[in-house]
Amino acid sequence: MMTIIYIAVGIGLFFLIRSLNKALHSLASGKKMFGLTLQVFPLFELIVWIAYALWVTRKLLGNWNEYRLISMAIIFIPILLISWYFLRDFMAGIVLKAEKPFTISQLIKTRNFEGTIKKIGSRSIEIESKQGQISRVPFSRLTNKIYSIQTPEASIRSHELLLQISSSLKIEETKKKLITELFLLPQVSVNHTPKINIVKEGKSHITYRISYHTSDQTHAALVNQYLKNKFEKQS
Repeated sequence: MMTIIYIAVGIGLFFLIRSLNKALHSLASGKKMFGLTLQVFPLFELIVWIAYALWVTRKLLGNWNEYRLISMAIIFIPILLISWYFLRDFMAGIVLKAEKPFTISQLIKTRNFEGTIKKIGSRSIEIESKQGQISRVPFSRLTNKIYSIQTPEASIRSHELLLQISSSLKIEETKKKLITELFLLPQVSVNHTPKINIVKEGKSHITYRISYHTSDQTHAALVNQYLKNKFEKQS
């Protein structure tokens, strides 16, 4: 009879915790307080299950020595597992940083992901993909994996664009405006000053050769389209 009660209490706890978890997820949207509660909820769930296991063990075992040994195992095994979960990433980070230091804006590539390093923590790094998605990668996932990193300078590519702009606009002002627009674009490298040269002067239009640098080959198409929309349509 008591065994049925213990099982029933366990099932009741399971559904109660799942209901609380769903309720917190629905309340957490846009509310910081519930978001923080949701982050610590797994710890609360662990404590509840440890308390339940200790209660059942105490009821089933009349011998105090056996209860004490099993209770210590119930408490310390989860603590050891949690400690290993946090320490493995921390230790892996120390080893990886010592072998090949990470820096912000480095390009990193593995079999599963590729992007630019945006943040370096003690247990993980944040990587931004070409699509702008941010992913947090624990250092333990990089150990024993083949990966490559590049400095931003190693990935810089130069590009050229021929642009026809109305000759009614002053040349020097047009050059300054082109350089300003290029530096405002996130795809353009600010470490390389764009070069603007005149290729051909006509009665109605002047052809400019624009040289600039980006950190990715695919960015050039975006920059070219932006400049064409900005200047050629105004001509």
